[in-house]
Amino acid sequence: MNYHDHFLAKPLITMELHTAVLLSVLVAGSLAGKCMDPRLTHPVKGKWSFPLPQEEENAVFYRLNYSLYIGGEEILHHFDFEDIKNYKNYTIKADTYRCEGKPHCKNYVTFVGQLSGKLTVCGTNAHNRAGCWAMNGKNFSKLTSSWTAQMAPQTPVTNHNILITGNQVYSTLPPRTNNGRSTMKILFRKISGHDPLLYTGDKLMRDPEFVKSLVVEKEDKMLSKIYLFFTEDNTETRTLEKRLPMVAQLCKEEQGSEKANTRYEFSTALKSRMICGNQLTGQYYPQLQDIYFLQGKTGNVIYGLFKNSWNHSAVCSYEVENIELLFNTSSLWGSSNTKLAIRPGTCLSSYTPEETSDEASKNPELNEWLWPSSKKTVFHNQEHYSKIVVDEITGLNDMIYRVLLLATDNGIVHKVVELEDGAFNALRIMPFKQNGKLLFMDLDPNTVSSTINDVM
Repeated sequence: MNYHDHFLAKPLITMELHTAVLLSVLVAGSLAGKCMDPRLTHPVKGKWSFPLPQEEENAVFYRLNYSLYIGGEEILHHFDFEDIKNYKNYTIKADTYRCEGKPHCKNYVTFVGQLSGKLTVCGTNAHNRAGCWAMNGKNFSKLTSSWTAQMAPQTPVTNHNILITGNQVYSTLPPRTNNGRSTMKILFRKISGHDPLLYTGDKLMRDPEFVKSLVVEKEDKMLSKIYLFFTEDNTETRTLEKRLPMVAQLCKEEQGSEKANTRYEFSTALKSRMICGNQLTGQYYPQLQDIYFLQGKTGNVIYGLFKNSWNHSAVCSYEVENIELLFNTSSLWGSSNTKLAIRPGTCLSSYTPEETSDEASKNPELNEWLWPSSKKTVFHNQEHYSKIVVDEITGLNDMIYRVLLLATDNGIVHKVVELEDGAFNALRIMPFKQNGKLLFMDLDPNTVSSTINDVM
């Protein structure tokens, strides 16, 4: 089995790293014990290398099969990895330009993805109402649905989160007036899809900064969950940190509350603080950087990348079944009502009873915190990592190993392997001739390949 690591930057490079090489390092690592610094260094000598036509300071990325799309300043770049010479770009202009003299007076693409089966881009639209454009033949046409105004922020640097699952679209961006001003506070809303179009209550998040959202599907679709990962202000007395890493769980198919005036609020939304650290040593990493969802052969696992105030990084893993167990069993912080017929957070096919939804709305935080597997880190290092992707490989001994790819601040990737006695930093990959921050990494499970991109 081969790893095909595609690197796009200034420059785009491809390389191959055979698993046999990695496994030889695994054997050496298991004999030598744990290692924080990479044992080997691999400078990439790729087949292809070329720069982007222009620098994209606020680039967004979308990978589709063997293609990579990069949204930028009034442009969509398209790279075809099957025929790397087949580069295309599309101009995405704003409706009008009535913002001369203001910052960001252009149409910055902030979303690229599939909507209703069509390649779609959404952008800031030069301080007009944000908009989306869908591929129609060889060109992009403006979409007219009003909800598309919640698919892009007013400026490209605004933190937000968009989640698309099937024909359902969720956004953390509030509706805006025709002059681009926000009319509501930051909530998580379903903006398109089948009814009801629900939104989270006022108490679920406190000045959130979003890291990731994802869906865990179940055979019984009524039990499917949405997970939000974010940081928020700490207004409690249980810890001293100013900002806390949190995970919220919502029932994807819930119908809302039976209470009339909160009918369209998510009635199952609860949250818990995420802990990353070692309980025995008391060493913790409270700042959440990135999330990766591994749907593996041995189970579904969420990996979190954290750091501490010294910019030292750690990786923690959380079994999805343990997350669900926590939300199914923990009491609520600040709640004294323990005799509800239906406990808060329960996924139902009908409306959530009023007393249950009221309790979840008033006290959405769990008493118990989400601890990592074995209550310790998977890997920690004095390096500062910014991105993580995870894969599973089968070794020559038929054992399944999990491999972590961690991006450093200077454009280097560390390949870390989980072993029974701890993680081993096996390889330092140097994909670029010049240092630069890695902005995007993705892993193709169909071809066992990773895509790493750097816009410098």
